[in-house]
Amino acid sequence: MERTFILKKEYDIVVVGGGVAGVAAAVTAARSGAKTLLLEKTAALGGLATIGLINWWEPLCNAEGKKLISGVSEEILRRTIKHCMHRLPTCWQEEGVWEQVAAFNYEDPEPFGHGEKSVFLISKFLRLTNEEAYAIRYHMGFSEEGSGRNAGKAFEKYPLALALNVADM
Repeated sequence: MERTFILKKEYDIVVVGGGVAGVAAAVTAARSGAKTLLLEKTAALGGLATIGLINWWEPLCNAEGKKLISGVSEEILRRTIKHCMHRLPTCWQEEGVWEQVAAFNYEDPEPFGHGEKSVFLISKFLRLTNEEAYAIRYHMGFSEEGSGRNAGKAFEKYPLALALNVADM
């Protein structure tokens, strides 16, 4: 079935995908004065950082704690951690101007790893095949010591698990 698209407006930049990188690209383009359109297929922006159950923000620094990345990524990080100032490395707390509000604590009711948590939560709503469960479990690879062998076995047995892992890299 052929689709017809009608262009109603002209844009300088069209960003396809509203994950963290897409949002950062669109914000940067718009702030630079470009007429920008951001397209996202889901109902929320932020991708895995918002609707993907990932509550970890990768560091913007090297192994010694020296900040290497700034810009929109740092702005998003700073806005996100308003309630968690005490969790920042000391060298970051001393650099720049921070807005701090009362801290809060969160106890995760499902203390699984990311892949296991995803399978657990999805299984409450959908019956997954073994291949689907392994694909979701290992979509980002593995991080636990010794689990690389298990991931290799899963990739060997379930081609979808390997395909999703490769697509997610």
